[in-house]
Amino acid sequence: YNYKYGKPSTTGKKKSSTTTSKKKKSSKTKSKKKKSKKKKTSKKKSSKKKKSKKKTSKKKKSKTKKSNTKKHTIKKSTKTATGKTITYKLTSWSGHTGKKLSVVSVGPAGIWGVNSKHQVYKRSGKKWKRISGTVSCSDISVGGNQVWCITSSHYIYMRTKKGSSWKKISGNLKQISVSPNDKVWGVNKKGAIYRYLGKSKWKKVPGTLNVVSVGPSGVWGVNKAGSVYYREGTYAKDSSQGTKWTKVAGTLRWISVGSNLVFGVNKKYQVYFRAGISKARPKGVKWIKIGGSLVQIDIYGGKVWGRNSNYKVYSLTISGYSTVSSYNYKYGKPSTTGKKKSSTTSSKKKKSSEVQEEDVQKEEIQDEEVQYKETYNQEIHKNGYWQNYYLQINIVVWAHRKEVKRGFCWTCWNLGCQFQTPSL
Repeated sequence: YNYKYGKPSTTGKKKSSTTTSKKKKSSKTKSKKKKSKKKKTSKKKSSKKKKSKKKTSKKKKSKTKKSNTKKHTIKKSTKTATGKTITYKLTSWSGHTGKKLSVVSVGPAGIWGVNSKHQVYKRSGKKWKRISGTVSCSDISVGGNQVWCITSSHYIYMRTKKGSSWKKISGNLKQISVSPNDKVWGVNKKGAIYRYLGKSKWKKVPGTLNVVSVGPSGVWGVNKAGSVYYREGTYAKDSSQGTKWTKVAGTLRWISVGSNLVFGVNKKYQVYFRAGISKARPKGVKWIKIGGSLVQIDIYGGKVWGRNSNYKVYSLTISGYSTVSSYNYKYGKPSTTGKKKSSTTSSKKKKSSEVQEEDVQKEEIQDEEVQYKETYNQEIHKNGYWQNYYLQINIVVWAHRKEVKRGFCWTCWNLGCQFQTPSL
């Protein structure tokens, strides 16, 4: 404080003006010396601080680099129907730069995506490769050997893994899902559900959904209200239509079906997965929340891919669970760690799938009611009642094949015919 008229004494006695002026001068010289000392010390401190900041920044950078290279695993556990405890191990989300995508899908045929301009991309190593073609897609789904997409006008297109062009499929859909065995389900703009029978034929399934997903754990869906449903009778049978829709606890806006895993995203963009799914309990035990914020998500094997509200793509790896043992993987069984298997193992799986192909074809024939028709010109009855008459027989292929190998058909024999043929 600058006392203009003299600094008062604390004892109450008056001081002389000469002594006060001397004190003022001495105080000014002292303050100058103090200021110069302070400046010198402040300069030294600032230089030391700068050096320490540089060191700390270098340390932080090295730490961040190390943290980026090392993925932290998060453990989530739950009990199954039999009382066993499953511990799921999840890595932290890792971002993928390069392209902003509105939809990303993963399957045996690779990792594919669509951007806001409806351009199609495929993941090649650590980069996104633009797929040339005139088809512009708003939704995309990856299967075993096929990739399906929906245009903004709701037209349906399909191409093979190594194909160079899109093939148009009859029908109109708004959203589509393809299983690892190339079984296709979809939803139109009115919410009607359809499953693909092959040869541009669709079959309507009762109910209404906003999003549908098909995979080894069956067929799951979400309606407009966010309610989650499971299709009974579709666990490990993606070629089956199932029997009825059963409501599952929880609300979601998007859903994706894996092998004994179902991932979903709610309206707040929070990520969940359905734990404890098994043959005994195909609807699972409970939803487990994990970190992250996503708008759309997809799963295959141990890899989970998705995009956030800023169209940035992320992925994580999940392990510690068992896959659906009774599901027939035509294109090789994926690892639960998300790592690629060697070509030798995949070739072995292909051979085993070829061995089991007859059973799959049986299901398809029974499900799609495929019948074989053949017209034969034979003498039918020994008595002479009918001669040189055309007999048209509708025979299911699998019921007829074994009988033909014996040299004649028991079915026709029981009809009163003496029908013999070397081959069908």
